[in-house]
Amino acid sequence: MVVTKSFFGFSPSLWDFFRQIDKRFAVKKTPTPTPAPLQSYSANLKNIKIVLWDVYGTLLGLDLGDLEQSLSNRDCLTAAAQKTVDQFQLEEPLKKLFSEQFPDWSLCDRFVQLVRDSHLDSQSRGISYPEVVIEKIWLTILQQCREVGYQLHQSDPHLETALRWAYFFDAALQKTYLYHGISSTIQQLKNAGVIQGIISNAQFYTPLHLRRLIRTDLNQNNWQLDQIFSCRLLLFSYQLGCSKPNPLAFNLARDYARTLGIRPDEILYIGNDLLNDTWAANQAQFQTMLFAADKTQLTLRADDHRCQNFRPNALVTSADQIAPMIIQTGKT
Repeated sequence: MVVTKSFFGFSPSLWDFFRQIDKRFAVKKTPTPTPAPLQSYSANLKNIKIVLWDVYGTLLGLDLGDLEQSLSNRDCLTAAAQKTVDQFQLEEPLKKLFSEQFPDWSLCDRFVQLVRDSHLDSQSRGISYPEVVIEKIWLTILQQCREVGYQLHQSDPHLETALRWAYFFDAALQKTYLYHGISSTIQQLKNAGVIQGIISNAQFYTPLHLRRLIRTDLNQNNWQLDQIFSCRLLLFSYQLGCSKPNPLAFNLARDYARTLGIRPDEILYIGNDLLNDTWAANQAQFQTMLFAADKTQLTLRADDHRCQNFRPNALVTSADQIAPMIIQTGKT
């Protein structure tokens, strides 16, 4: 399957590591988010044939938000850095590299700086809203540690080690969980014949977390993303090199929909960010739905002029509201 090859082609040893980390940092009790104090509506939805989802803040909840949002939380980054230093025995190489800082501080600073440098480099090449490939950030840190004597096990490829560090750091940084009602919603849409896909700011671990959490919720250990989502409509920023609201992913989805005979205005995009999700999708002539079921993740961008007079076609404060709204459009 294309999905398996694209997102899940890791070695057995990496899979074992991912499973160990998932168990270590498992969310013991899924948080119950508080909806935003807004009124839901759907008067403007019509004739929807494709539904495209955002991930973080829409399908999955996160403590700190996506990568860009988490970079501003110094305390949590430093705590995750300390766990990473301990897990992979990085204290000595970091002391050699950055003798005037504590190892956790230096790792945190180096991580943030490399992300910023990557963004600046992409912007200098004309890429608006660039995205990093997170394992490349950690590969750079690994290479610097090796220059001052850090030793890998002979059987560990450098990229696999960087993937381990990236996966661990993300797990140590914040909890990831599936919002209530999401699994049943996407299944209802599938049963109604609605094509589904994803456009999301993401890293390599995003589809792993999404598949794992839906599997757990459905109690189906063999469930795959392509049982619900079209392979051609799984568009993640780390693979494209740019993040929302860059129009690339929306344009790719629009072009593929046209090969199916589906117009842009027959596509609905659902997300929690008024700029990155609904405004950006509206620029591609999609219908839009603002997901406001978690007020901590709702991003209204009140200071951005692009959002000040923009109103999505629909707004929901619960995942359970989504499928009835969409399915009803096919009956009118």
